Amino acid sequence: MSYTVLMGDLVKSRDYSNHINEAQELLRLSLNYLNKIYKRYIKAEARLQRGDEFQVLLTEAQVGFLFYRLLELLIFPLKIRCSMYTDDIYDFNFNSTERMFGKAYYEAGRLLDICKNESKSFLYGSKYDSFGSKNAFVVNAMVNRRSTLLNRGNAIMANNVQIIAEILYPLTWFSEKIGGVQYISILEKIFILKEKIYELNDSLQIIPIKYSSYNKIGHEDSLPINYGKVNLSRLEYYCYDMRLSCSVLEASKHDSDFLSSCWKRGYNVIIAEILNVSRQTVDRAMLYLDYTEKRNYDGGILYLLSKGEN
Repeated sequence: MSYTVLMGDLVKSRDYSNHINEAQELLRLSLNYLNKIYKRYIKAEARLQRGDEFQVLLTEAQVGFLFYRLLELLIFPLKIRCSMYTDDIYDFNFNSTERMFGKAYYEAGRLLDICKNESKSFLYGSKYDSFGSKNAFVVNAMVNRRSTLLNRGNAIMANNVQIIAEILYPLTWFSEKIGGVQYISILEKIFILKEKIYELNDSLQIIPIKYSSYNKIGHEDSLPINYGKVNLSRLEYYCYDMRLSCSVLEASKHDSDFLSSCWKRGYNVIIAEILNVSRQTVDRAMLYLDYTEKRNYDGGILYLLSKGEN
């Protein structure tokens, strides 16, 4: 039976060897969070292996990409590289990915080695490639472009804006609500660890909240103590109140120009309240990130992954 294997590891883990325990715990918590919100599509959960490696077995390639895009946001300022392959898996343990055999597993490992050798952040392939499908080629080209956009978010607040946006109005493939806020205790631990890693590692070259390139407040002491920090109670309130998601599958059925449907600007006001900043600050962050364009790329990638055999 065909499955999708997503595997990856931390990039340059030696750079933060002085706080490797915090880095491993952040990765472990992020994997645990994603295991829960995508549980319906996971055959074998992602678990931390050999310190900084992981792999997960999924029923859908689209969910594999969604898993990857959220993971790279959650573990920031750490970075990951991942490979994904769709093909046959003929032996695995539902409780662990450590014992997994089949072409999807071996090909995903081969692509991950290419990522390491060629400094790529992501590579995708499928069994349909050998039948002349060009989808993997186009997907990889689009992921490379979105990675360029993502690198603009090398600031604490830019990262927080993206995470809150994805929780409030998650990009999905299927027409369902992808939850996450019900695991608020895990999110709280993730945000605490992220801040600790910001403080521990000066070599990461992260732009602090008070020095972010789109923050126009002139003086450090003019900022509230919780400026740019996530108010989890407000996040929880809005998530339970709104219960919305952006389904690329549904959008593609009803809107020939569906890529324009991947984000709603009205959410910027809510994000600003959750982060205790002005709406203009969030607007500038979105512009700085080219966030709408990145979401459009991701919607296009999801659509292509659904057409893997064509």
